[in-house]
Amino acid sequence: MKIDIGNAKCLRKAEKELKDRYDDMVEDLLKEGKVSKYKCVPDYKGKSFISSALTISASGESLFEETIKIWLTFEVIMMMKDTKEKLIKVLVQGRLDCYVSKTENYNPYIKSDLYDWYFEKIIGDLRFTDSYRGFNPYGGVEYVFVKGDSLPVWSCDYVGYVINQRTFNENEIYGFLKEARGKHLLECGGCLFSNYEYKLDNLFYKLLFQEINNEVLEKADIYYKDCLIAQHIASGKIRKELA
Repeated sequence: MKIDIGNAKCLRKAEKELKDRYDDMVEDLLKEGKVSKYKCVPDYKGKSFISSALTISASGESLFEETIKIWLTFEVIMMMKDTKEKLIKVLVQGRLDCYVSKTENYNPYIKSDLYDWYFEKIIGDLRFTDSYRGFNPYGGVEYVFVKGDSLPVWSCDYVGYVINQRTFNENEIYGFLKEARGKHLLECGGCLFSNYEYKLDNLFYKLLFQEINNEVLEKADIYYKDCLIAQHIASGKIRKELA
């Protein structure tokens, strides 16, 4: 006995298998004449049209009742037409609030056991995180999750370094990198994965993107008088259902 319900496509594989198992248990009770009434009632939170739980029950000589909690799946998120736009906005806001806003007197990150530093911010129904370690070179990971979902809708690994040279110290070059990346975030107008250039005196910042299916490759070069002095390289991935 497999009883279909609305929003069934929102169930994950494990949840579907659990519902099928409960349905089979009820069917056995029906055959034995121990129950006669079957109910599968969805539960909704707030104004959501997606059920957050299913309660399966059967009554009669015996009583059967089990509840299946439905975690927010990516298929549910796909019902929202503006999800990708929201993701881009969260990436822009998250980066502005952590990396760009960090100064000598203000550090939005907290100490981390796995990485040196960790940042997290809830923006709407999405959760932005950034973790990094090191200074020169440095490396880190950036994620965006839907609240209640353990699989990220965006993941990005990045590394950066300053090439040994005598004209500037590392702090000065990283300061210019932060300024350039901050200007791109503020001026991109929602087109985050767009090429960008910024020049300040003899320093030149060149940012290039390449999108391949659901992956985004990013390379930022800093030049001093046409000589490469620093790089920031990142590889991001949008969950394929959203790309």
